[in-house]
Amino acid sequence: EAVAALEECLDLRRRVYGASHPAVLEALNSLASAFEGGARFAEALVLRQEAMMLARRVLPAGSDSLAVQANNFASLNFRLRRFDEAASGFAEAAAIWRKTAGEKSTRFGTVRNNLGFALLQLGRAEAARQELEAALAIRVELLGTESAEVAQTLRILSRLESKTHDAD
Repeated sequence: EAVAALEECLDLRRRVYGASHPAVLEALNSLASAFEGGARFAEALVLRQEAMMLARRVLPAGSDSLAVQANNFASLNFRLRRFDEAASGFAEAAAIWRKTAGEKSTRFGTVRNNLGFALLQLGRAEAARQELEAALAIRVELLGTESAEVAQTLRILSRLESKTHDAD
């Protein structure tokens, strides 16, 4: 029922505002999130792709909103094991958030963690290590050593160490 209402909202916004409007972008994201919540990932991916293309047209380059779009798209790609696309999206979001939120922000730390994990999945150990160590430093400084976020990064670094040790 909620999905049907969101689909109707998207159709209505397209008719009222045209296909290239921020209100359409908002509706695309809401519907994509609903699909993700219902494990309808293929449908969510189509919407996230459309949202990313629309965001590039209607949002200011380098805006925080564009970084959110890139991060959402990357997160879904990661979940679908499309690690190249995930790494690309996380890198785009990181570049924007470095400028908008700063290098000492939880957003920047999280996206670097996610980028590092995607790079690890791609077998790019050195690049993954750089991102994960940077993410760890940010998270420790901002959240403390006992935070769940620090523990998450440490777990991923442990996987990296295990993979590089096994490769030796």
